[in-house]
Amino acid sequence: MPREPAEPGTGAPSARDQLSYAQIAPRTRAVTRSRPLAAGAPYDALRQVGTIAPGGVVYEGTITGILRIAPR
Repeated sequence: MPREPAEPGTGAPSARDQLSYAQIAPRTRAVTRSRPLAAGAPYDALRQVGTIAPGGVVYEGTITGILRIAPR
């Protein structure tokens, strides 16, 4: 989950950062698509590996619970 700092140019994490879900190509490591999820500390994914379930669903732990990220 890429993080976009609330204060551009600082690189420092804050409770207001925008968090996104990103699909990354394994060979090139390029982001092939990205979708904003939420902003703020409750959605911080703690930089851990999510669980991939059938159908492309990803379960990602946060500091306040679990996010279910599914294709549309």
